[in-house]
Amino acid sequence: MDRSKSVTRTSVGVGQDTWRNAWERGTRLFEDLRKRLLRPANPEIEERELCYDRIWEQMLLTGATGHRSDLKRPNVLVLQMAKVASTSIKSALNKRKINALQCHGLSAARQEHDLARLRRADVTAKLVKRRLNQHLRYVCLHMLVRWYETYHVRHGRKLKVITLTRDPVDRFASNFMQHRSTVLPKIVAWQRERLGEEEAAPIDELQAVHDLVIELASVIVAGRPSTGSKGCRACEKLARERWPEHFIVEDQINEWLRPLTWFETEIEQVFGLDILAPDALRERGWAEAHTDWAEILVLRFEDLARLAPEIGRFLNLSELMLPRRNVTGNKHGAHETRAAIQAALATPIGQVCAQELRKSRYARACGYPLPGGGLAAPGGPNASRASNEAGRASAA
Repeated sequence: MDRSKSVTRTSVGVGQDTWRNAWERGTRLFEDLRKRLLRPANPEIEERELCYDRIWEQMLLTGATGHRSDLKRPNVLVLQMAKVASTSIKSALNKRKINALQCHGLSAARQEHDLARLRRADVTAKLVKRRLNQHLRYVCLHMLVRWYETYHVRHGRKLKVITLTRDPVDRFASNFMQHRSTVLPKIVAWQRERLGEEEAAPIDELQAVHDLVIELASVIVAGRPSTGSKGCRACEKLARERWPEHFIVEDQINEWLRPLTWFETEIEQVFGLDILAPDALRERGWAEAHTDWAEILVLRFEDLARLAPEIGRFLNLSELMLPRRNVTGNKHGAHETRAAIQAALATPIGQVCAQELRKSRYARACGYPLPGGGLAAPGGPNASRASNEAGRASAA
């Protein structure tokens, strides 16, 4: 009897000690946490981190990134004009544990243009899924760039930017194939009105593409985009005046001319660097420039296989392999569509259009056309006659 009571008292004593020890540990933990929370904070650091976290949250929501945080990895912005192997570069960098963030434009001009396009385009599910989501994603990346401009480094690293150039004549065919399924019905509608056909009349799609390229070429030759932004705007204005009910004409003019002013609006205006000014890009196919918050590498698309080691050097990566991604030539109807575009560029007006594009500051700074390459080699037969015809059309 006495022994059992003694055992019971001993058990109760052990339980009390265990409970008391747990309470003391919890109290110490709470006090430590209270001290940490009440410790004087650096308001500047607190705002910097909070701002970055909020931007990253929005990037996650819009699909700009798939990670809930940057995982302390380097951030590399693959900023380019589209159809210059950016998907391949992004894929290669992601495999090397780098946050590769892809974007076609960040400037205020690009955002305003995209918003205007959203307002004017037909409301469709595809528009919302692609164009609207893309616009929101780019706005988030624009804020990330502004964050770096304000705070300069993240985890001790500047923002790295990779961008590429491409011959403006060749790029059009590739970019057209990327959006072929979306734009083709609109081109057919344009062709039907141009020919005065009934709504149900059958239309040869490849012929419609050929004829649209001819029309675009005539607008480009008349508007003279080689003179710069003013000439590009003149082309867009002329396209609107000729075809006010068919936005597809102005839209394709804008897509074709995008390389000519892209570096001015997306690199010079955003980062404050005229990366086309040095001779290095024209002579060796790549150039590099730095600010106190960003490092930028520009590469010529046509030399990308040869220049892959330069990307590795820029990012301190060894043996960087670039996989083939989003190859236009593999898409449905690519061969026939490209042939139709090339046939249009082989006409006199197409030849002069190619000349006009390749005498722009952009093309000359990049070294285009490259020897032995490119669609619609300049100076073809009847080029002078086509130029005179375009001049008379412009004057009229």
